[in-house]
Amino acid sequence: MYIEKVKTMLDDKDTYMKILKDPTSKINNNLRQLLAGWKKQNYISELTYKQLYCSDGNIPRAYALLKVHKLNCSFRIIISSLDSALYNLAMEKRPHNTDESPFCLFGNDARIRIWRRRRERFEANHVDPTRAFDGGSVIVWGGISMNRRTDLVIPIPRVYSGTLHKLSFASLRDSNAHYEKIYLMQCLYLVVDVYSNWSGPCTGMVSILKKIKMEIGGDALSYATASCDRVTDLKRFQGKSEPTWMFIHEGRMINLMFGAHYPQFVKILITELERVQKGDEHEFSIDVFEKSPEEIVRLKIQEKAKMAKETARKSRKVAEAKARYEAEMLHLTTSLCNETCLLLFPWIFKDEEGRRRDKRTSPPYVELIEELLPENYMVEQELRKRMNADLLQQMLHESTYSFTDCSKQLLFDGKCMFMRLKIVEGRKQLDVHNYLCNILFNESAVPESEDNLNEDCYAGKHRPAFEVPDKENKKFPFIWTPPNPRNKATVFRTIFTVYTNTMYPYEDKIAKVPITVFKYDYTRKNDLKMVLEMFDDDVINFGIFEYDKPPEAKMIAKTIEVFEMSTEEKTGYEIFVCTVKKVGCEAFLGFAGIGPFHVSENLEKAVEESKLYFPDIVAVEESQSDDEEKPEELIEEYQDDTTTT
Repeated sequence: MYIEKVKTMLDDKDTYMKILKDPTSKINNNLRQLLAGWKKQNYISELTYKQLYCSDGNIPRAYALLKVHKLNCSFRIIISSLDSALYNLAMEKRPHNTDESPFCLFGNDARIRIWRRRRERFEANHVDPTRAFDGGSVIVWGGISMNRRTDLVIPIPRVYSGTLHKLSFASLRDSNAHYEKIYLMQCLYLVVDVYSNWSGPCTGMVSILKKIKMEIGGDALSYATASCDRVTDLKRFQGKSEPTWMFIHEGRMINLMFGAHYPQFVKILITELERVQKGDEHEFSIDVFEKSPEEIVRLKIQEKAKMAKETARKSRKVAEAKARYEAEMLHLTTSLCNETCLLLFPWIFKDEEGRRRDKRTSPPYVELIEELLPENYMVEQELRKRMNADLLQQMLHESTYSFTDCSKQLLFDGKCMFMRLKIVEGRKQLDVHNYLCNILFNESAVPESEDNLNEDCYAGKHRPAFEVPDKENKKFPFIWTPPNPRNKATVFRTIFTVYTNTMYPYEDKIAKVPITVFKYDYTRKNDLKMVLEMFDDDVINFGIFEYDKPPEAKMIAKTIEVFEMSTEEKTGYEIFVCTVKKVGCEAFLGFAGIGPFHVSENLEKAVEESKLYFPDIVAVEESQSDDEEKPEELIEEYQDDTTTT
């Protein structure tokens, strides 16, 4: 019966026309071209393009409903466009093409809804989630085009005497101007929900406010939400997701509460409301931009916790550094058990006139090389180096030995010679250190000072070839060796750096952790500065480079502070590179969340990229023989001769 009546209705050729060919394919093609054009012109995003795209739309379906309450109209035709090619497009454009639309953001009242995409809920061009006392809708309006938009107008419902006690609502989100407008309203008692844009207001307490307003609040109680990201007076609450309730009386804050604890909220709300109604004094009354007693207490607790955390962090870093140092020292002392070194003073390589002479004409050197060492030690390397106070201090670390002022003067007057010695194969049962001291000083340890040198020993019997006042009665130290194995390891690491790192590389097991390399452009500088502060312990390397082309790109600075203070012109093409430990998720998410333009794919790539930007830089040793004179040394000698003349 139903089908026959519908067929009869559709046979009316004045109203309906039969289509011989399915138009779905043509509609799909036209839709794709339209969407592609919009996307190319940046009218829609990639996400919207994918949402509106339709590859296999269906034909809209029709069915009829009985209209028994209307004469001569037994059926009403209903067209269902669900799953059709143009359905998504129609739903997307419907709200934008309405002059004045009623929005319902909470509950269901059969009104049109505005669906906002994920992560865009609190964008400035979207509607604040607001609702009136009894549900329903709020009328808003604004102008939207492809290029620009106008401000969205949200009227604030007023409370009139003699009506039902509806909860006054205001949004302080948009700007300081809106904030001033609401803040200066002569509200007897105003409760403000302070929130951050990314977390949104606390809607769970609204029902409590309604109940209290109806029962005891009346017209005295008003409610508002305020975004701390847009209101200057509330900027101290930025970045927090904890619900914050501010109680205001005649423009001044009289209480503040954190959290959504129902009993505490009700207690404060009713207590302060009763004080307002009775005219009693409040515990405090301050400006909104000032900190409440609760905030001050919290800040002290946070500062104390921050200091404790910082102290623990520093202690942990010191302990880790000490453990790493001890592990490296043990590695070197064990590896160098059959090796040692000597330091020869510059004066033994000077002739009667104080000029440099060949080492083979120096009696102390010849005696050492040809008579004392060959039986037990092999000379593996000779290295000439000019000493200074800083280098000497580094060398004497891990020892109690100290040079006198006279010894330092002789030590700094020219280039010293360092010898790296290795005990011969057949004498490895000897103590490499004690046996060398017996050869040089006739005792098993290095004398504490040159005054204790025995004149009969090798180290005490030689004098300078050039004239020195009271030369025969003075002692002239000219040779030194590390007094203990730990100091020997320090000297090798300081003087023979290339040899030590090549032959006895230390693998830091403590620092061997997975890493990730992040790259940022210039626009992320301020965000990166904050994240670097937060996760300082997890940053292995950081550098700012001229451009993104390692290893040609030069490193400009190692910290953002140095980069900002630099007087060099900023190009805007600088890149910021971080090597971060990938141990916990907090540091990784912190650096990944501020928009890097590059993140290393895996551990192997990260290690490779890190070495490109932060290679291990080792000082090149000065391995030139003393027989080969450098140009600058010839100049020095010429200047000395000129001065003498």
